Amino acid sequence: MVTTIFLLCFSIFLCLSIILIYNSIIKQKLYCENAWSDIDVHLKKRHEMIPNLVNCIKGYLKHEELTLRALVEARNMALTNSFLQNKMIAENQISEAIPRLFGISEAYPDLKANTLFLDLQKNLTDVENDLGQARRFYNACVRDYNSDIQIFPKNIISSLFKFTEKDFFLIDIESKAMPKVDL
Repeated sequence: MVTTIFLLCFSIFLCLSIILIYNSIIKQKLYCENAWSDIDVHLKKRHEMIPNLVNCIKGYLKHEELTLRALVEARNMALTNSFLQNKMIAENQISEAIPRLFGISEAYPDLKANTLFLDLQKNLTDVENDLGQARRFYNACVRDYNSDIQIFPKNIISSLFKFTEKDFFLIDIESKAMPKVDL
């Protein structure tokens, strides 16, 4: 009788523990997905600004067409890619191209004085700052989620329910270096 009660209590405790652990992992996973959707909002703003910026600069930078083309191609790759890892690579290419574009504009005083360009530059800089904050928040959520699914006893539950690690939104080595602008 005592053994039966003990087994029943232990079974209930085990079931409740599994449910609580499962729910906490799901909660962390949802935080990651929410953080990525925040990044998506900032990326969409950036993608919408790029054509305006390129059109504004085109008249001034006839011989800088390669820089403009690289920016537009990276944007198109980011918009058409649904695989998260490829999307992150394309976004890193955009992050590399934007400072080069602003650096090149330094050689054109008329462009630097153009109010549309200045407004676009300021707005894009604001979006880049917001995107940096969103990336940090996303990476913190991914860190917490990945830790959760690797730490005992949650790792047992996560392997039972096939939870997998998420990728961090990393900046590649070239993006970390100061851009070189040769005027």
